Amino acid sequence: MAIPPRLAACREQPISIVSAADDKYALPLAVTIRSAIDSVGRNQRVDVYILDGGLSNDSKARLLRSWQAPNVNVSWLSPPIAQIADLKTDNHLNLVTYLRLFMPSLLPQQLERVIFLDADLLIQNDISKLWNTELGDAPIAAVIDYATPYLNTRETIGRASFCDRNPEKCQPVPNYRELGLKGSAGYFNAGVMVVNLKKWREIDILRKATDIVRKHTAHVRYCDQYALNILFSEKWKPLDPRWNQNTIAWAWKDDTESPFDAGSHRLLRKDPWIVHFTWINKPWHPGSTHPYTRRFFKVVDRTDWLAWRPEGYYPPLPQRISNAYKAYRVWYRQTISPVEHKLKAALGRKKRAA
Repeated sequence: MAIPPRLAACREQPISIVSAADDKYALPLAVTIRSAIDSVGRNQRVDVYILDGGLSNDSKARLLRSWQAPNVNVSWLSPPIAQIADLKTDNHLNLVTYLRLFMPSLLPQQLERVIFLDADLLIQNDISKLWNTELGDAPIAAVIDYATPYLNTRETIGRASFCDRNPEKCQPVPNYRELGLKGSAGYFNAGVMVVNLKKWREIDILRKATDIVRKHTAHVRYCDQYALNILFSEKWKPLDPRWNQNTIAWAWKDDTESPFDAGSHRLLRKDPWIVHFTWINKPWHPGSTHPYTRRFFKVVDRTDWLAWRPEGYYPPLPQRISNAYKAYRVWYRQTISPVEHKLKAALGRKKRAA
């Protein structure tokens, strides 16, 4: 099968990845980008652009050491955060979430597409597959939000799901009717996006999105994600949901609480391509019970934060067994092996003397 010209061009270019973080998210950012780098071959160039939301010089140095590789180039971008200081924030989200709106002006003008990744991800599949997504005229490709996949999920799927436990979350754009949007329109999570920068520049995304947030402040949920879902409603391209496994997948008791069918429900939990730690209690916080916490720390140990664990971290049983076995091996080598060697040497001398 012939490769479409756009996809062939993508493969000749470096993969361009953008993320944003402040100092509190330095460690998870290290894991996000390290796992993305590890997912591609060593011959694939990767350009990493970080929207600096308040990273210290020490954190930047540690991040650079964490991502050091011949095929990786890192650039720091400084968004004018003061321009958005008045925008509404929401729960654990702060102004850093809005920084992706500055991508069209801060990134090199020749760049026409990037992969945007939140700073709380674990990449499990070759990200070059995501990079090669055919966008066409779509402004983004993204994954439907697991909790609220539609502007009105209850109405669209015709039954209750987990999100009905929190009625305010069933309609992530509460005023969608007043805005002329359909309840059956898909609602995406902005944590993983293939971004059509050319399109974002054409529509002046920063001005339009911030205008929406300021005008409809009383209705804003999830900050810029609210505005992006309004601007791109029924225009964005859906990705395979495995490219952004929201943590809500682990809150479903069974497929009846999921907004997906039973087969999709099983697949989303069994084989996520990108794990997104969307709950407030994340692996780097004490007491995290997320099923991918152990894998998260495996990648931590490939960064400059080697062996770091949160206070009170208690490894799961398989890891405790593995750690105990490793400790036993060290003890054996240091304590028992020298005695064995001495005994064998002594017995050897006695045999030779006899």
